[in-house]
Amino acid sequence: MYFNLLEAYCAQSETDSGASGNDNSLKVTAVVSKLLEMAKAAAEVTVNEGEFSGDESGAENEAQTDQDMYMEVQDGITPETVDEVVSVGYQYVVNELSQGRGAQEEAGLITLLTLLDQHRSVSHVDIVNCIHGLKLVTQQADEPLIEFLTNESIDVGVRIDVCEASISQAMDTGASYTAQWQLRSHLDRLLRDSLAKDTSALQKSSTKLPTSTGTNTTGVAADPQETHVLRIAKTLQRAENDKLRHVIAHHLLSLQTDHMTTSPENSPTLTITPKTVDVLQRNWQTLARNAAALAQNSVSLQETIELRITRQLLKDQAQQLLEEAQ
Repeated sequence: MYFNLLEAYCAQSETDSGASGNDNSLKVTAVVSKLLEMAKAAAEVTVNEGEFSGDESGAENEAQTDQDMYMEVQDGITPETVDEVVSVGYQYVVNELSQGRGAQEEAGLITLLTLLDQHRSVSHVDIVNCIHGLKLVTQQADEPLIEFLTNESIDVGVRIDVCEASISQAMDTGASYTAQWQLRSHLDRLLRDSLAKDTSALQKSSTKLPTSTGTNTTGVAADPQETHVLRIAKTLQRAENDKLRHVIAHHLLSLQTDHMTTSPENSPTLTITPKTVDVLQRNWQTLARNAAALAQNSVSLQETIELRITRQLLKDQAQQLLEEAQ
C-alpha cells in the first residue's frame, strides 16, 4: 500500500497539474521513511529467523513480536526494497525540480533528500547527478552549470536532461538570445556524443549471429531495436534544436548588424555570420530527412508493437518538420 502511494505521488509530480507545495514533499518523506523502516524490519526478521535456536520457552514473547512485525512487512517489502524506494524518491525530486517547483518546495525537498542520501547506493549515481544538475539550473548558477554539462565523467543522458531543463528555464525567464544560443550549442554537442555511442552499439550488435531458435546472441546489453528508436529520436531532436538555433542565429545576426551600424563599440562579443545561418538551415533539414529515413525500417525482425508505433510517430514528426521547410 505504501509503495503504491509513493508511486502515485511520483506520477502526479510528473505534470504541472499535480498539487504542489511543501505539504506534498513532506508527505512523500513520511511515506519513504515508513517504507525504509518496514524494509529494515524485514531484514531484522530475516536475521532472527536464521538465528532462531529452537528454545521457545525464553523467547516466546520476542518471537510473537517478530511475527507481528513480519505480518506488517510481508506485503512485498523486503530488505532489497530499499534501492527501489530510494530510486522512486529521487525520481520524485527530479520531477519537482524539472517542473520548476524547487523553490516553493525547498524545505520539503531538502528533508526528503537528506533521508534519501542516507540510503543511496552506487546504482543511484546517475539520478543523484541529475538532481545536482537540476539544482544548478534552479539556482541559475551559470558557470557551475557549464562545468556540469562538459563533465564527461557524468552520463551523457543525464547531461542532456539537465541541458534541456536549463533551456526551458532560459526560455521561460526570457534569457538573452546569446544565452539561449550557448545552451542549445551545448545540447547539440551532447546529442552528437550520445548518437555516436548509439551508432557504435548498433555496429557491435550487427555482428550477432542467429541461433537455431531464432533468437540472437550478442555481447551488447542494449536491445538493438530500442537503440535504433533512440537514435531516430535523438536525430529528430538535433533537427528541432538546429531549427531553433537557426532562428536564434538569425536574430543575433540582425542585432549584430544593427549594433555595427549604430554603435560599433557595443557590438555583441558573439559573432554570427550569414554563412552560419545558412549552414544551420541546411543542417536541420538534412537531420530531419535522416530521421525520416531511419524511421522507415526496423533493425530487427522481432520489433515489438510499442516500438513500431513509436518509430512511426517519430517518422510522422520528421516528415511534418520537413513540410515546414517547404
